[in-house]
Amino acid sequence: MGKNGERSATASVADLFCGAGGLAYGLAKAGLRVTAGIDTDESCRYAFESDTAPGSSASRSSIRPRATCPAPTGGAAGAS
Repeated sequence: MGKNGERSATASVADLFCGAGGLAYGLAKAGLRVTAGIDTDESCRYAFESDTAPGSSASRSSIRPRATCPAPTGGAAGAS
């Protein structure tokens, strides 16, 4: 706690599925420090970095695993 019982530290957040950055904009306005935005759409980068969260960086990435496992067979779902 800082002076007069105020918080002295600011939380850092990353915006997943950031798009143009609406959530990041609101979080920054609420006093949080937005450090990064991640989205699969590269066209969102400029708006996110310049307008929504200046000083942060946007990355083009996916949350999908790079290797996929085969669908399960048998078991309760496959029982007749």
